[in-house]
Amino acid sequence: MSFLSAKVRKEENRYQSDESIERLNRIKAQWRPSLSTRQAYQLFNDREQGIFSDRYSVWSGTLHTSYYQPETLVALYGVGANQLPVRINLQQFLNGETIRIKRVTGELKADTPFINQRQIKKID
Repeated sequence: MSFLSAKVRKEENRYQSDESIERLNRIKAQWRPSLSTRQAYQLFNDREQGIFSDRYSVWSGTLHTSYYQPETLVALYGVGANQLPVRINLQQFLNGETIRIKRVTGELKADTPFINQRQIKKID
């Protein structure tokens, strides 16, 4: 690895760390124990809250949002920003019941296709 290459990577990593710290500070500023399950999910999934990131071109974008509530064994899961979550009742699964979720869909605002993606729709 050349010096220039190492320097560029260090700068990219510094920027990624700075962005992660900014997002963590937004979480700390907006988090309240009184948030409902849906509100907590939306805090992380709503693009306007400043926590969800579309920075896929530099490999730091948010792919999915998940929320797990251990007291009720309920999970919420969504792909992409501003998505209604799929609700997963894990207690039903533990009871041997069939979870009838076949697919979770969403859209990512990315210009570069992901390795396992056949086609990408560009979002304006």
